[in-house]
Amino acid sequence: MNNPNENVVKLYRQLRETDGVYEALYQRVQDTELGDAISTILSRRKENIAELETFLSGEGEDLASDIVDPASDAFTSAEVIETEKRILDAYDKAILPITGEHEKYGFLVDQYEWLKGIVDKLEPKIAT
Repeated sequence: MNNPNENVVKLYRQLRETDGVYEALYQRVQDTELGDAISTILSRRKENIAELETFLSGEGEDLASDIVDPASDAFTSAEVIETEKRILDAYDKAILPITGEHEKYGFLVDQYEWLKGIVDKLEPKIAT
């Protein structure tokens, strides 16, 4: 990998792609326990995206590429868990190559750990 931030940029794009989907889902489920979880994820997600934008812009990365907004009409709670697991995988791919540079990329570890906690708490509730 020539660009050490390549996987961080991919992570950023995955996070951005969930924005519209989760906003639409939240409108449908806002008065439920899933609505509370989606609201929490959305709030933190926006902070994480802003932190990544600041970092990646400072690294000279071009973030202007198109963001795909997947169809959100039929998004279910199980799909939320699967999506968040894919995002956790993206964090793993972004963090793994940079483990020796913890100070520079430490915020990614914090974001990962927060999201992992949410997924671990939400998954058993969705499975039942």
